[in-house]
Amino acid sequence: MAKAVRADLGKPVEPWIRKLEPESRAIVQPLHKLILSAGPSLKSSLKWGNPFYSGAGMVCFSNRLPSVETKVSPLTPASTVRCM
Repeated sequence: MAKAVRADLGKPVEPWIRKLEPESRAIVQPLHKLILSAGPSLKSSLKWGNPFYSGAGMVCFSNRLPSVETKVSPLTPASTVRCM
């Protein structure tokens, strides 16, 4: 049996950020802007219920705050930044 596709798959990130609690939004919104300024060619959308950024590789983060785990590998096509 095929899994159902999430209704938010591919939707814009900004409305999702606006719906966050103020404490989370205060962290996620600047991070969103930083990711886009660091990678102007990246495309942002929702995937797995969270912002997802793709280009030559992938960068994603989650709204599971407050602990933060960061993994960045700029030398490989798949880089990941996560706030967990």
